[in-house]
Amino acid sequence: MKKVIVLLILFAGFTAIAQPGNRQKLRASYAQMTPEQHAILQTKKMTLVLDLTSAQQEKVQQWNLDNANYRKEHREARKAKRANADGKKPTTEEIFAAQSNALDHRIAQKEKLKNILSKEQFAKFEKMQFAKKRKAQKKKEDTSRSRRPR
Repeated sequence: MKKVIVLLILFAGFTAIAQPGNRQKLRASYAQMTPEQHAILQTKKMTLVLDLTSAQQEKVQQWNLDNANYRKEHREARKAKRANADGKKPTTEEIFAAQSNALDHRIAQKEKLKNILSKEQFAKFEKMQFAKKRKAQKKKEDTSRSRRPR
């Protein structure tokens, strides 16, 4: 009887651990925020990490708002294009043009941010972005490994 109870407790424990958290709910609520809300939150996070002055905060908030609007516009354009594509894949020229435009935008945004932040703040921001990117890549690798059939 003790073994059955222990097995039931272990099974219940493993089942509770395997349940997904509130990540999907959080992501869904985050996706419903306006670009202004995204910009405000991102600016506050950057202020905490980079010790921005009030003048820098205003400029960074505008920079974040521009980025949030850009992401929203492009996300909606991709959704519309995907809905109208009928399963048709983009050509290599379309892929190249889209990636080239995205990189041009990133370069321009990086230059704008360089003009707002001090050299030390910008170096800290770059380091923070690199760490965030590495964390996302590691998470992506971990999830792809866990989904692989064995």
